[in-house]
Amino acid sequence: MAFGTGSHESTGLALMELEDRPLAGQSVLDVGTGSGILCLAALRRGAAAAIGLDTDLQAVVVARQIAADQDFGGSPTYFAGSLDACGEVCFDLVVCNMI
Repeated sequence: MAFGTGSHESTGLALMELEDRPLAGQSVLDVGTGSGILCLAALRRGAAAAIGLDTDLQAVVVARQIAADQDFGGSPTYFAGSLDACGEVCFDLVVCNMI
């Protein structure tokens, strides 16, 4: 579960990119959410909604638990499935931190 903890270089770079973007009121989709850290970061930066998608059900279970343990306003939505599950929903920003 190293991917998504913030300790992997690509996760750190994605987090830095989120810091540089104006996210207030934006909707964010995190494809391959893993631990869900990018959704949490987006909400901390003011995103109106953050949705994490992963094909690994166990990753979604872990992400939900991590989010439940946080103490701040807003809650990300995590679900297991393929990108097709999003249908024609549009997002202001899509992040994807995966190999």
